[in-house]
Amino acid sequence: MRTQISLIALAAGLLGTAAAAEPATLTIRFANIAPAQGALMVAVYDSQAAYDGGQPVAATGAPVSGPTAEIVVPGLAEGDYAFKLFHDVNGNG
Repeated sequence: MRTQISLIALAAGLLGTAAAAEPATLTIRFANIAPAQGALMVAVYDSQAAYDGGQPVAATGAPVSGPTAEIVVPGLAEGDYAFKLFHDVNGNG
């Protein structure tokens, strides 16, 4: 069973004080996760076209073992991003 949730979030000005050549880290925190099992899977996009059907600039996940979780996406260029998320409750992808 897979619970699908699509979210659009702007990480505007990701580490705005960092030099443009330095990679930044995006941290996404989730709360009130239920059921507290499985994994959260995230794909990160750097444009509307990519979000609408292209390739993500990063994809990662985090295990769920309680009501909160955190996903860290390192190595992003400074800019605006959107992400899609799903909660894979039973590990069937």
